[in-house]
Amino acid sequence: MPGFTLRGKVQLDGSQWKSGLDQASREADRWSNSVTSMIKGRLAAAFAVGAIVRSVTDSLDQAGRIRDKSNSLGVSTDVYQQLEFAAEQSGASIDNMAAAIKRLGVAQIDAERGSKDIIETFERLGISTKELKKLSPDELFLKVANIFKNRSGGPTDIADAQKVLGRSGSELLPAFRAGLGASAQQAVDAGVIIPNDEVLRLAAASDQKTTLEFKARAAKAGAAASSIEQVSNPFGVFRQLGSIYEDVREALREFREHRREVLDEQRAARKAAEETAENTQVLSR
Repeated sequence: MPGFTLRGKVQLDGSQWKSGLDQASREADRWSNSVTSMIKGRLAAAFAVGAIVRSVTDSLDQAGRIRDKSNSLGVSTDVYQQLEFAAEQSGASIDNMAAAIKRLGVAQIDAERGSKDIIETFERLGISTKELKKLSPDELFLKVANIFKNRSGGPTDIADAQKVLGRSGSELLPAFRAGLGASAQQAVDAGVIIPNDEVLRLAAASDQKTTLEFKARAAKAGAAASSIEQVSNPFGVFRQLGSIYEDVREALREFREHRREVLDEQRAARKAAEETAENTQVLSR
């Protein structure tokens, strides 16, 4: 009878011990899975937020560029976007187009002042002096582009293009024949033009972002300079970095030791549970 009591107690205690260890293991696994899922979720959210931030930043920078480029060219933001779209579609360079429009404005002024050579060139293109006075440089540019679309691009065309459009004229002739003028209108029809008020609002936000970035850069530089000034000699910074490195190494060493102790305790507990289970089986026979 005492033997039966002993066997029952040992068996009961051993089973509870092993059961407790198994439950603890299951809880640890559930905790690990939960933490892993949480980390994955937060990483996914972080990447999503990062993508949104990059998208917004790109939009601000793009608006700032459109505003600045249109101002330098002397056209509206809508017209600049039309020209940029047309350049992309026809294989032209927006810089060449900008240079050509500026030269075209000068040619208009020369024609108004009575330059016979320029007036004759425009007349060969089918543009009268009266019409020149009504068109803005960008409107005149698109009209010239449509005129050259169906021309052969011979020596006379090249000379006339260079006369009113400058050196960029001959380089733009292939783009004119590819339909540059029509592509500008396609930008409007396709709805790819950002409204002027939105461009200006986003550009203003881009300016604020740039100001904050410069302030942050200045603050970092000031902090770095202050840190260096506090060091008694040029090698002090390296000593500070070395000290930080040693602190990190020590923290990692302590973590590894603690982790090894925990694992040793877990192995010892599991081994004790297995031995108890074996003893229980022996006593039960």
